[in-house]
Amino acid sequence: MNFGRRLQYYLIGFGMGLVVCFVMFGQRGCDWTPGNRVLKQIATSQILITDSVKCVMQENGISDDDVFQLLNNGDVIFSESKTHQVPKEYIIENAEGKFKIRFLVRNDTVSVIHGVANSKKTTCKGFGSNPEHIFTMPGETVKRILKANEISATDTVFNLLQARGIKDGEIYNMIEGGKIDFIKSMPTLKPHPIYFVTYQNYLFKIEMAEKKTRILEFKVLK
Repeated sequence: MNFGRRLQYYLIGFGMGLVVCFVMFGQRGCDWTPGNRVLKQIATSQILITDSVKCVMQENGISDDDVFQLLNNGDVIFSESKTHQVPKEYIIENAEGKFKIRFLVRNDTVSVIHGVANSKKTTCKGFGSNPEHIFTMPGETVKRILKANEISATDTVFNLLQARGIKDGEIYNMIEGGKIDFIKSMPTLKPHPIYFVTYQNYLFKIEMAEKKTRILEFKVLK
């Protein structure tokens, strides 16, 4: 078979794979689509925000949790984004089409919530003078993500949990009812954030991986 014929078969197979991917999973099932690459880059970067922009979000009824939900299942509106400027600006719309957030991507590790596209008139002030600070994920959002992932543990942790008679299902309940210690936690740690969760007299050190909740340490508090 000559090169031209092999290339033709390859392109046909590749095209069919694209169709199957979009039919079965939609855009969110294909991490390499341009929109999903942008969402993942922003979601895994350190996100900054000013008090003025936070005020605009609040007056438009957009919570911190809404923003993280947006980065999980939103849509990048490339026709409204400014991808040829430096830094690039992306407009991301939430899944229900209720609001759009403007993000500036300074580099691979830092993004900035730059405002709400088509925002209603607000009473917010201080634009251009507010210092930027880290936009952290709310505790309830963290716990929801940890619960949504499959739980795994090191052999040492697994043995400690077994000794206490704690099963996987109970760990989910402990995470839900527990309290996140944000002072000890490292939400911007690369490649995966680390969170400390206390439940009654138990302490969990948890790694939030992309599809797994890894229990790295388990202690009984005195």
